[in-house]
Amino acid sequence: MDKTQLKKRVLKSLNENQKTLIEVCDKLWRTPELAMQESGTSRILRDWLDREGFHVETGISDMRNAFLAEFAQGSNAPVIAFLTDLDAVPGVSNKVVPRRKPIVEGGPGHGCGHPQINAGNVGAAIAVKNEMERMGLDGTIRVYGAGAEELLIAKVFMARDGLFDDCDVILTSHPTSMNAANSNTCCALLSTEFTFFGQSCLTAKNPEAGRSALDAAQLAAIAVSMRKSYMARGTVVEYVIPDGGSQPNTVPDVSKVWFMVRHQNESWVKDAYQKILNAVKGAAIATGTTSKENFLTFCYGYLPNERLGRLIYNNAKIVGPPTFTDDEKRFANEIRKNYGLEEIAEPIHEGLEFLKDGLDMYAQDGGDASRIAPLASVNCAFPKDITVHGWGTTAISGSSIGQKGMMFCAKTLAATAADILTKPEVLVEIKKEFNFRTNDRKYECLVPQDIKPISEDFMKYHVKTRW
Repeated sequence: MDKTQLKKRVLKSLNENQKTLIEVCDKLWRTPELAMQESGTSRILRDWLDREGFHVETGISDMRNAFLAEFAQGSNAPVIAFLTDLDAVPGVSNKVVPRRKPIVEGGPGHGCGHPQINAGNVGAAIAVKNEMERMGLDGTIRVYGAGAEELLIAKVFMARDGLFDDCDVILTSHPTSMNAANSNTCCALLSTEFTFFGQSCLTAKNPEAGRSALDAAQLAAIAVSMRKSYMARGTVVEYVIPDGGSQPNTVPDVSKVWFMVRHQNESWVKDAYQKILNAVKGAAIATGTTSKENFLTFCYGYLPNERLGRLIYNNAKIVGPPTFTDDEKRFANEIRKNYGLEEIAEPIHEGLEFLKDGLDMYAQDGGDASRIAPLASVNCAFPKDITVHGWGTTAISGSSIGQKGMMFCAKTLAATAADILTKPEVLVEIKKEFNFRTNDRKYECLVPQDIKPISEDFMKYHVKTRW
């Protein structure tokens, strides 16, 4: 059978199975689960892959809901990986309406478009697998079921455990403000939490006995904020105090402060981390408390691969970006209005861009995987200027706008995988650029070997007062 027909066949398969992909996307959207609690989401995807003939292994890298699904044939080469992001965002539950209307007040929602990523990427992997199996083509199609992406967890620990070591190419997708092939870099990120321990008392009775853990947490946060002006330009430090005590007239004897640090260069993240450690030490001394660190994660930014990004872009042109109806544009403009933004003629991008040589200020736990094998992504457009991790993105993710974006990404990635399977010279070029950018340096995980992934109870504790 003519292997050059693979791309045509996978695109035809996705067109024929569009209803299935949309149904899975909708089911995922209705099952928002927080980091490390994604049992339902994981099951939906695992069952789908199992029905389609993939071998599925669960409990990967000490994470109960993480999985690897694989189909291998012939020589097993090349190995093409598709990523997923299983978790939802706390506090952004919303119906598919253009205003804030939670399904569950304070509950989680898909305010980062993960149903589009999961249904689209897995749908693409299934389409490629089925057609390469029918055509008898050599290769391996692998899907990584990765939770806690919002906390930059799963793929870091998978990378540390060597689970990407034999990959030839890694493909993924993400909603953003435009349709694009993306080979930009992004930020490295470190996440760590400190618990302060003091002594409770009733200040009206015996204030001299008290040592406020909340004072310590606040002082540490203030000290870090004061040091931010003297960190490397471009450093972003964010924090929350998830535990501040129970009631005002009982001095808190336990309190927590959780920091995340981002910068393009992981060396400057390490520098900021040292300043945080000093601030925590000083806060404990000043308040007469003690502290304990819970180091959570540390990931690299994306290592760009322009050749792979260009291949994705060429296939995105073949697929064509989504177009939107007047009703969909009105829906997008209504969301904009409810965020205090003006109505515009094109509220959703309908063009196609190729992003390269740029820095995206977010972080992705796939950054570690990109240091092991070439990685690039395709973006689908959500309405312009609508904040991610907000109710508006949740509403869009559950709408026909999100479904169109998901199908665009699925087709683009499937067509890209078809090229990699049938054009070995393209893979040679992609790997040549990867070797040049890494300068043959071996990947070294930034997370210490004794650190384990966060537990399933982590987010239960941190959002226990929200919903």
